Amino acid sequence: MGVIDERRERLELVRECEAATQERMGRLRKRDATAILGGMTCSLVATALAGVPGLTGVFLLEGWQLTCAVTAALAGAATLIAGVQQSVGGPARRSHGDALSTAAHP
Repeated sequence: MGVIDERRERLELVRECEAATQERMGRLRKRDATAILGGMTCSLVATALAGVPGLTGVFLLEGWQLTCAVTAALAGAATLIAGVQQSVGGPARRSHGDALSTAAHP
């Protein structure tokens, strides 16, 4: 009877770890999607601020100095977001085993 109880306990531990892993992966996916969306938004706005005056001669902000400053800040933010996202690593780049070990030992 002792071996069966031990196996049940181990199975329960595995199930708990898997549930914790699934929960953590869900949070990581949301964070990853938010970072992607944030970086793309910054990049899109920076491109519009720089491109519209180039095509039409009309600045979307007051003058070229402000346009360049805001464009540079947005481009820098997009780069920073992408770099942080890459260094942290999205869930698609993590193995299931890594996620399980993280869930077992937070």
